[in-house]
Amino acid sequence: MKKTIASLMILAMAFCAGAQERTAFIHKGSIEIGAQVAHTSLESDNSDILLLLNPLTIGSKATLIAPFAQIAYRDNKAIGARLSIFDAFLEMDNLTLDLLNDDMQFDLEAVTAAMSTFGGSVFHRSYYGLDSKNRLAAFTEFSLSLTGGQSDFGKNGDFSKSLKAKLSFSPGLIFFVMNNVAASFSLSMANISYNSIRCYSDGAENGKRARFGSKLGPDITGVNFGVSVFFQ
Repeated sequence: MKKTIASLMILAMAFCAGAQERTAFIHKGSIEIGAQVAHTSLESDNSDILLLLNPLTIGSKATLIAPFAQIAYRDNKAIGARLSIFDAFLEMDNLTLDLLNDDMQFDLEAVTAAMSTFGGSVFHRSYYGLDSKNRLAAFTEFSLSLTGGQSDFGKNGDFSKSLKAKLSFSPGLIFFVMNNVAASFSLSMANISYNSIRCYSDGAENGKRARFGSKLGPDITGVNFGVSVFFQ
């Protein structure tokens, strides 16, 4: 699946490199308003992999809401801003990991964790029309984001605070399902990031870590689906 998505993105990038802007896919002055929304959940009774964890009761949920807006400063070129709100929760009872072998077992006490982050980003998009009716286009997006958040562990007051800055490149595809309503898909193909985290226990800082990182190639965590409305 990951290779298939990467191949589609490489194909989109090839279209972008070779496309001729005969007509404008979006016109100067047009405004786009939309949102990206994602929600996932996992329960112990609906995963085959978790059959190895016996006995186990586990529940996890993650929700992402990311509204955005952009304006075209010239034909097929736009700048915009995006907000992102992410919440995740994990609850796991006492666990015995059983790999179907008496010599490969260990126990883990009950674990609960919750994470909330809030961030913002600015981005630049270039569009490349792929059909004569201007309903399908590829685009490239460069974005700079800053995200902060907090993670809470258990009921003993332990928590951590994080800060992340990231510069990323994401090609994608956009299709007008109606005259002014579009659906889009993009995938991060390269990024440079700075991550900082501080851990606290009983209200006092007891550890910190910071690092720079980079990634070249498809990032499955950078998959985005969105729906937007254009005003031209």
